Amino acid sequence: MASARTSSSSRALAWFFALILLVGVIKHSAAEETPVPVSRQADLLVRVAAYDRNLPARANGKVKVLIVRNDDDPDSRGVGAAMESAVRRFDSIGGIPSEVTSIAFPGGPQLAERVRQGGVSIVYLTPGLDAVLPEMIAALDGLDVLTVSAIPRFVARGVVFGFDLVSGKPTLMINLNQAKRQNVAIDPNAVRLMQVIK
Repeated sequence: MASARTSSSSRALAWFFALILLVGVIKHSAAEETPVPVSRQADLLVRVAAYDRNLPARANGKVKVLIVRNDDDPDSRGVGAAMESAVRRFDSIGGIPSEVTSIAFPGGPQLAERVRQGGVSIVYLTPGLDAVLPEMIAALDGLDVLTVSAIPRFVARGVVFGFDLVSGKPTLMINLNQAKRQNVAIDPNAVRLMQVIK
């Protein structure tokens, strides 16, 4: 009887530790999706945007940051909310007053219209937008806007700027071809410090 109880307890303990391990793996996978902490992303975004020589003309007196999220994805909502809060800590970007808003992805044409009519300077893309990324890239291609992503692989797919973790250190990524197409002109001295994708 005691042996049966001991065996049952051992199995329960084994299941418990297996569950902890599984949760740890899931959390680790989610963390890999956005390798650089959101607060650090906000710091880097504000710094690199200040090196965009076309930002003052684009901003026209106010740098408007638009965060785009997928409301069906918990990670997307979480990163979006965290980024909005982190960017709000800054009163200005590149010495220009700034404001930040967040929206669920409304569709490519609607997003492009929001950027054009709303005078948006920076569009930040959260995780969870893989399925609609081609539509977003096509809609924003050629517009005067700096696109930024939490996901490193999005940069190769047409986002101007992103973040990665290399040897444990946050690394800035830039798609130079897309930067030119979207009228983003980062100072060459700053570009030298980035991982360049052409």
